[in-house]
Amino acid sequence: MGLLSLPHFQLSASGGNEKTQFMVSLGYLDSEGVVDRNTYERINLRSNIKHKFNDKVRMGVNIGLSRANEAPYGTGGKSDVVSLALQSDPFFPLYVETGSLGFKDPASIWNTFSKYGFQLWHPYSLTREATAKKVTNISTVTSYLEWDVIKDLTLKTSASSNIENTVHNFYWNAGQNWGYSGWVPAQADFKTLQSNNWISETTLNYNKTFNENHNLSVLAGYSAQEQRTDLSSMTAGNFPNDLVHTLNAGVVNAGNTFSEDWSLVSYLARANYSYKGKYLASAAIRADGSSRFGANNRWGYFPSGSLAWRISEEGFLKDVSWISNIKVRLSYGATGNNSIPNYGSIGVLGYSPYVSSGTVNQGIYTSNFADKNLKWEKTGQTNFGVDFSVFNGRVKFTGDIYYSKTKDLLLNVPIPILSGFSSTLTNIGELENRGFELNLSTQNIDNEFKWSTDFNIFANRNKVVKLGVNDAPIDINVSSMTSRTAVGKPIGMYYGYVVDGVIMSQAELSEYPVWPGSEAGDPKVRDVNKDGKIDSNDRTYLGNYQPNFQWGLTNNFSYSGFELSVLLRGSQGGEILNHNARYLKSGVGGGNRNMYAVVNNYWKSEAEPGNGKIPKPRMLPTTVHDFGSSYWVEDGSFVRIQNIRMGYNLPKKLVEKMKLSNIKLYVNLENVHVFSDYLGYDPEGSTYQSGVLVGFDYGAYPNPFTATAGLNISF
Repeated sequence: MGLLSLPHFQLSASGGNEKTQFMVSLGYLDSEGVVDRNTYERINLRSNIKHKFNDKVRMGVNIGLSRANEAPYGTGGKSDVVSLALQSDPFFPLYVETGSLGFKDPASIWNTFSKYGFQLWHPYSLTREATAKKVTNISTVTSYLEWDVIKDLTLKTSASSNIENTVHNFYWNAGQNWGYSGWVPAQADFKTLQSNNWISETTLNYNKTFNENHNLSVLAGYSAQEQRTDLSSMTAGNFPNDLVHTLNAGVVNAGNTFSEDWSLVSYLARANYSYKGKYLASAAIRADGSSRFGANNRWGYFPSGSLAWRISEEGFLKDVSWISNIKVRLSYGATGNNSIPNYGSIGVLGYSPYVSSGTVNQGIYTSNFADKNLKWEKTGQTNFGVDFSVFNGRVKFTGDIYYSKTKDLLLNVPIPILSGFSSTLTNIGELENRGFELNLSTQNIDNEFKWSTDFNIFANRNKVVKLGVNDAPIDINVSSMTSRTAVGKPIGMYYGYVVDGVIMSQAELSEYPVWPGSEAGDPKVRDVNKDGKIDSNDRTYLGNYQPNFQWGLTNNFSYSGFELSVLLRGSQGGEILNHNARYLKSGVGGGNRNMYAVVNNYWKSEAEPGNGKIPKPRMLPTTVHDFGSSYWVEDGSFVRIQNIRMGYNLPKKLVEKMKLSNIKLYVNLENVHVFSDYLGYDPEGSTYQSGVLVGFDYGAYPNPFTATAGLNISF
């Protein structure tokens, strides 16, 4: 692991006249990651132009081009560099005397350890002995045309296209210089992805003010969107040597191509009304048709509406000089979710070879359980809010509370294996969310020295209300740990055994129920159901990733050209499933893996019981060690110094002599420090970024500290 290196520059130019304006920018980023050999390089070019043909017709075009070159080492989670580096036994040298990576080398004196069954996954075997390259080209074009048909009536049509091409090459050297668990033959993978997403939208907007007091805005629109994605992959082996990494140097042993597309058609109508800027109302309806759903339910209808009252405009507050604005808001809106596989509602065919009469034939089978009645997941949310500012806007406050209910959740649920499938995607269950968000901004000092503060705090609680037939819970098992979604609980709860410390003495073995085969010094497992024995019925809920509340605090200072900004973020409550603790704390997988320093305080004997929390080590996980438990669950609370930015603007007179507009020097520090009790790298680290497994940290890529020094020059 190392520090992140981040050379970066941005160059832009703009100009024009009354009719035409343009802007062109060029950016470059060269980032060296914290994991060995991980790099990211990107160059991007953006340009936009706006042109006014006459008083009624306007147009604009935006073009963006980017090319990224990556060496994506260490992003694979469990069996990749981050996790394996933590597990590497520090007893062994980085390189053995033969120059190879480990004791698996038969020519090394260290090879004697192989007879003890020791394991080895040297992290260099996945970086120095592998070549990973990923190249991504993206081009984006967006254009619009506006026409004032008559006074107060405007027609706007827009279209955009996003084309992405990605090529991924991976080659693994033969034997990995004896750095892996055994001699693995060379292999190469080649993958491509091509996608084209386009969207077209047309709106007609009427905006009219009547009698100076009434303002009405009405909009009607139509949009269509489509995306096609083509993927291909090939794998080769049996390479004669490691000199040539392309597939033609080996023997191709697997290949696959895949194409899919989806489309979305939408109709929209919206009306906004305002009376003297004091009373405000809006209403909207949206109809969306998605190709992903069954033929019977492709359309979803989503209404919304809001009311607002600017109380500060009322006569009884008009003369209260210290009140700048007070507004109350009430709204309701329905939204839909169609984030499912493109062909989730129909029976997709799969292919598999079979042998008949000595001949290999290609067979066809149905690979999923079709649901032609699959439909939109719908969420209705009610929101109440208050905005106010006082003392000429020096103190501003915004507060919101909300409640939402999601129906027809799109989830994969288990079905009887007699159907030929283990699960199916269907609409099942209901989910509630409720929470609040508060924002406070203050201008504390406003003269030559300026100081302002922004603070926000927010919280969310969710609860599963319904889960279909018999409200049976949905379990997802990952490497000995279970995520359970059950009625009455938040979604995605960690589910396993509760460990109440250590069995401190031989005498305690007969005082309470213990895991079969336990000895003094082993984990003490709670008898949750009080039936006098420890078994799978004693598993229970161990928490989840959702915090009690989160907050952010920013202070901005400026004086005589100097600027300083400090951003703090924090989270209180919520738990992390430290999946690495399966090896680094429980000792699963053998006796030659590294472990967390806290394990040093383990139970050694009745006379040396340690801290009473860390069980004695075992060569083999004979008790609860390899079963998901509270021993792997940790507090996710933290305070993070997210950003410190310091800048200096050169004096105006000096800059003007250089025929420039502004020169600014700055230093930016990102992710400066995190205060947390979490044993892993980052309390916000998660191998999974969405779904019910968020919070499972199984070697997530570390969040790096970055320091950037820069110069902004404006001409």
